[in-house]
Amino acid sequence: MDEFKSIREQISIKEIAKAYGLNCDRNGTCNCPFHSEKSGSMHFFDKDNKFYCFGCGEKGDGIDLVAKLMNVSSVDAARIIDKDFGLGLYDNTKEHLTSKPKFHAVAPKVVEQEPETDYTDLIEKAHRDIGKTDYHRGLSQQTLDRFNIGFIKDWKHPKAPDKVPTSPRLIIPTSPTSYLARDTRKDLTDVQQKYKMGKVGQVHIFNENALRTAKRPVFVTEGEIDAMSVCEVGCEAVALGSAANVGIMLKRLESIRPSQPLILALDNDKTGQGANEKLKEGLEKLGITYFEENIATGCKDPNEALCKNREAFTKAVRTAEYAPWLSHARTVLNAYAVTIGKFEKNYLPEVIAQHSKISNAIRDKPRVMELGNKLKTDRQAVISARTEIEGFAKSLRAIMQEGLHKIPSIEVRQNIRPTTADRTENRPTRNNHSKLSR
Repeated sequence: MDEFKSIREQISIKEIAKAYGLNCDRNGTCNCPFHSEKSGSMHFFDKDNKFYCFGCGEKGDGIDLVAKLMNVSSVDAARIIDKDFGLGLYDNTKEHLTSKPKFHAVAPKVVEQEPETDYTDLIEKAHRDIGKTDYHRGLSQQTLDRFNIGFIKDWKHPKAPDKVPTSPRLIIPTSPTSYLARDTRKDLTDVQQKYKMGKVGQVHIFNENALRTAKRPVFVTEGEIDAMSVCEVGCEAVALGSAANVGIMLKRLESIRPSQPLILALDNDKTGQGANEKLKEGLEKLGITYFEENIATGCKDPNEALCKNREAFTKAVRTAEYAPWLSHARTVLNAYAVTIGKFEKNYLPEVIAQHSKISNAIRDKPRVMELGNKLKTDRQAVISARTEIEGFAKSLRAIMQEGLHKIPSIEVRQNIRPTTADRTENRPTRNNHSKLSR
C-alpha cells in the first residue's frame, strides 16, 4: 500500500518507538515490551528502519511495532500512526479502525532489580563436597576445580516454599551471585524433569572472561556443562545458559569485543539451531567474526558427545578449533593456484626458468592443488600441513611483491606468449604489459 510506504519513508522506527513509550538508549536498544527482561534486548536499526528483539525474536518495521503493541491489524496501525503524526494520508474525520486498540500508548514493563545475593560461601562449601557424587558428566577433577563445581545433597531453591521437597544437585557457578543447580537423579518424573535445571540469581554468561582473555578461538555453547566439555578436551568455551539468552549474549558482546574468533557450537535440536540463527544474525550486525562447527555429530549436545565417545569428541573439537586457520588456508591455497596459473598461461617456460621464486612456486602447484582438494574431505590432513601452507603463503607474498614487477620489465616480445591471432597473422606479439602490470 502507498500509505504504508509513505509512513516508512517519512517516520523513523525510533520516532515511532518513542511516540508509543519505548525509550531506547544511544545504541538504539530498549527493554522489549513483548517479554519480561531485566536488560534491553530490543534493537532499532537506522539503516533498514526496522526493529529486532534478540531475546524473543519479534521483528518488523514501525507499522508492525504499533500493530503488536496495540493488538490491531497492520492497516489499523498505519491509520493510528497517520493520525498521531498528522501525515494526512487517511481521512481521519471518520472512524476507520476495524478493531479497537488494546491500548494507545505503552511503556515497557519495568522489572525492578533485586539486590544480588553473594553465594560465594555456598559455592565454596558445595565444591568441597563434589566428591560426594559421581555425577560428573565426563568432567575431570581438574575441570571441576577450575570452575568450582560443587554438590549439595539436599538443595532447594532459595525462593521455594517450605513444602517443596529437596533434591540432590550439581552446583555450577556462573558468577559470585548466580549459579545453576542441576538435578543429579536418574529416571526423573515428568514434573521433576521440568524443574531439572534450577537457576539462582541473574543471568550471566558462563566463563565470560574467556571472551576478553582467550589466546585461541572461543566456542559458544548452549549449556554450561557443554562449555566445560569443550574445556575438558583442552579448548576454550563460554555458554549462554539457555537458548533464550541470545539477546543477553549479544548485549554483552557490544561492550566486550572478543579477543579471538567465535565458534558457534549450540545444541543440535530445533531450539538450539533456532538460537544459532539469531546469534549469527546478531554477530553479523556487530561485525564479530564467527564460524559454525558441529562438534556433537550424532548427539544432542557437546556433553552427550563427550560422554558417548571422548576420543571422537576430542578430535572433533580440536579440528573445529582450527576453523579460523582453515579459512585462512583456503584463501592462501586458492590465491596461490590462481596466481601461478596466470604465470603459466602468460609466460614462456624459458622466461619463467630465469626466475627461481616463480619456478619453485610452479613446482609446488600440484601439492597446493592436492591440499586444496583435501580441505573438502580431510581437514585434519590440511591442519597437519600447517607449516607447509604457511610456507606457501610466504612464497606467494614474495611473488606478489617481486615477481609481478620484475617479469613484465623484461622485453615483452620475449616473455608474453603469442596469441592465436598473432601466430596466424605472423606478426609480433602485442604489448600486453599494461594488462599484466595491473
